[in-house]
Amino acid sequence: MTRVVGWALSLLCGVGRVIVVGVGRRLRPRLGVVSVRELVVLGTASQVPTRARSHNAYLLRWDGEGILFDPGEGAQRQLTLAGIAAADITRICVTHFHGDHALGLPGVVQRLSLEEVSEPRRGQRVAFVMDTRLCPAVSELADGVDLLVIESTFLSPESGLAAESGHLTAAQAARVAADCGVRTLVLTHFSRRYDDPDAFHAEASATYDGNLIIASDLIRVPVPPR
Repeated sequence: MTRVVGWALSLLCGVGRVIVVGVGRRLRPRLGVVSVRELVVLGTASQVPTRARSHNAYLLRWDGEGILFDPGEGAQRQLTLAGIAAADITRICVTHFHGDHALGLPGVVQRLSLEEVSEPRRGQRVAFVMDTRLCPAVSELADGVDLLVIESTFLSPESGLAAESGHLTAAQAARVAADCGVRTLVLTHFSRRYDDPDAFHAEASATYDGNLIIASDLIRVPVPPR
């Protein structure tokens, strides 16, 4: 578990709790950039990509910064499809080194140069929770955040499999969001056994009545303003 306080970000990985933060470069903020805070979802598949879902990858736009999370295989192509240039990436965060979260890292890093950056302003809070079963740290990280990006690999009928393999169900993720007062909930990291995203929405919305997003590749989710 790692908190990146200066960036108002929180991350959690339940597999070995290996976190690498800020891999790559620190760029000078670009002058004249319009303030934008949004999540660009590049990939949402768990373990094996499908025709509709690429491996994990998420770009968090934070004013003049672009923080890339968990670039799985194919991340460079998804960045191109989303219209995001290499120069838009200012930091890379990897929650753990499973292939679906890190295989795209060498290619992305190869495109980046090394420079310096000043610290960004604080304010809104974003949390990422990936590859973990329920534990106290999940709620600790999610508490009061504006945007929670959380894995929901399974639905409730497979809750036993979720616990055994170290993952969450949509209902568990929704309960965390509801209990922690999360303003916008983004569910992602779906098992390929499911082909109906509405099932995840139905399960989560039974518990969480806030702004609920079932992530699909290449969507953009604004960080709620304060």
